[in-house]
Amino acid sequence: MKKHWIYAGIIIFSLGLVERIEYRIIFALAWSLFMNHFLEKKIRNRIFLIVMLFLVLSIPFPKEFDTGRVVNKKDSYVVVNKGFSNILVYTHDENICIDDKVYFNGELEEISGYNNFEISTFQSWAKGHNIYLCTEADELVVLKEGRTIRHWIYKHNKQLGNDWINTLLFGTGGQDSEYNYYFVQSGFHVSMLFAALRSILGRHFYPEKADTITLLTELFVGTIFHFPYAYARSIIGLLAHIIFEDKKDRTGWQIVMLALVKPNYVKSLSFVIPSGLRLLNAFKETKDNLSTRILLIAVILRFEGCCDLISVFFFRLFRWLATIFYGLALIFMLLPVRIDMKSDMVSILWYMDNFPKLYVNGRMPLLLLGAIVYLLDRYLVNKNRKYVAAMAVIFMINSFQGLFCPFYRITYVDVGQGDCALIQTPFSVYGLLIDTGGSAYKDVAGDIVVPFLRSKGIHSVDVIVSHEDTDHMGSLPAIEENCHVNNVYLGKNEVIQFNGLTVISPLYDRYYEEDNDNSQLSYFMISDFGFLFTGDISTAVEEDLLNNYGEMKITVLKVAHHGSRFSSGFKFLSAYRIPFAIISAGRNNSYGHPHSETLERLDSLLINTMCTAEESAIEFLVGPHFLLYRTAKGKTGIYFDER
Repeated sequence: MKKHWIYAGIIIFSLGLVERIEYRIIFALAWSLFMNHFLEKKIRNRIFLIVMLFLVLSIPFPKEFDTGRVVNKKDSYVVVNKGFSNILVYTHDENICIDDKVYFNGELEEISGYNNFEISTFQSWAKGHNIYLCTEADELVVLKEGRTIRHWIYKHNKQLGNDWINTLLFGTGGQDSEYNYYFVQSGFHVSMLFAALRSILGRHFYPEKADTITLLTELFVGTIFHFPYAYARSIIGLLAHIIFEDKKDRTGWQIVMLALVKPNYVKSLSFVIPSGLRLLNAFKETKDNLSTRILLIAVILRFEGCCDLISVFFFRLFRWLATIFYGLALIFMLLPVRIDMKSDMVSILWYMDNFPKLYVNGRMPLLLLGAIVYLLDRYLVNKNRKYVAAMAVIFMINSFQGLFCPFYRITYVDVGQGDCALIQTPFSVYGLLIDTGGSAYKDVAGDIVVPFLRSKGIHSVDVIVSHEDTDHMGSLPAIEENCHVNNVYLGKNEVIQFNGLTVISPLYDRYYEEDNDNSQLSYFMISDFGFLFTGDISTAVEEDLLNNYGEMKITVLKVAHHGSRFSSGFKFLSAYRIPFAIISAGRNNSYGHPHSETLERLDSLLINTMCTAEESAIEFLVGPHFLLYRTAKGKTGIYFDER
């Protein structure tokens, strides 16, 4: 199949970016039809067989079990393996070591997490590692201590207090730094380490012998660590260099082999960035740092919704730092003494985290990403700076994408147990937040709200706070620190004007004994549709609202108090004939929200109810006389006003 691996690589790469298996099959059929026009039958059949193998390996294999081997360990969970399946077990037991055989007892459930229409999510990460189920362990017992070299290295360094070695070698511990990705998760450190070894050997041996020694070294060390993905990528890369002379076939073969190793890991930055760079380099004679950085920015924007240009500029430096620390970990891992390097690592990571940042924002649509790839190809062929200028314009358009949207967008952000909604007005890069979410146990602002605002290309916000509970305004200080906040509305405001939208607060002049009942209500009309946000009010305030604002039209109700049974009374719900109800609540929260009584009342009135605990983020797009809605879990629909 020589000279045609590049086609197989491109097809597999594109299929991998599609998450659901059924869509991968449809996309594969489209590719097969397209191949009829430029490939001979024999080659088409070979590529088709590779694609079929990739699709078969992409089929999920969730399996329930209660005994297995620990293959990964973090501060709050371990990953237990049995056969081809993995289960994530939440535990803080520090006595568990890698490769221990364990028994656990707990109710299994599907992996879930926050999802605000991101490309890269916790579910995507888990699926890429063949993890589909998780459990809170009621009991976790070591049945048999591990007997592998890897287990001995892990336990040896844990006993000595060399936790930094285990972090670098096994990825254990917490995610304390934004740049931990460069040090552990990206895997670039492994490929760079062995590339450096190969370069050193090349000064003393013929290239073939240098390649052979490097490959054998990688296989030996990889065997000790059970061939983690970073080693698989490095070994496959070296084999491709040995087997193929043609750069394009070498690139295509690498992509295919890596995709077959982890079919569901293709849709990850750790795969897309190195594979994208390989594809870029395959079609040019010499390396071009500018084109490499442009592709990095575009891919990160597509996956993360924001990109720090400073970190991209220093990308090579970060790779070398990761490589140096990883090499030191390999050297020191067998020494019988404690090597205190953690403080040095923490200091370097602290400086990296506090380095000045220059963000470019906005999740890049596929259309704009395709335009960037096309212009990169033209630039690499012609070296004409006009293509660079055109790409700069595309990045600018992406950053100001809100200026090109003619509709109102209302997004109920998935912040777990809390409230947060973003209102975007047409042709604008400004947003209105109603509540900000917040938690005493999680950085909701840093992990969810601020990245979400950046991904939407929001340049500044106004904030309405319904009341001062942590789950409604706890993230406000961090948002003010990281985003441009124009106005914050606390207390009860009769009328708030935002970019042409009039928000009124019914019952603004009423005060009640309970703090929750004094939540600021926010109501606005867009076209023929009314949106009401009710904070944490009780049924008593709902009845007061009904008595004083009975003619108010409510199309979408943000259900009060996360679906508590003390809110959303039958009289209130039935009087307004509400088509949609949105509940913002955390998964498996300790309050039991939303309550079954509330859900039964909503269901009895045939109200279309969506909860962030089930659907993740929920978005409404408001047009003239119609609503389009979608959820991050894939639910979509359209509603026409009939009243």
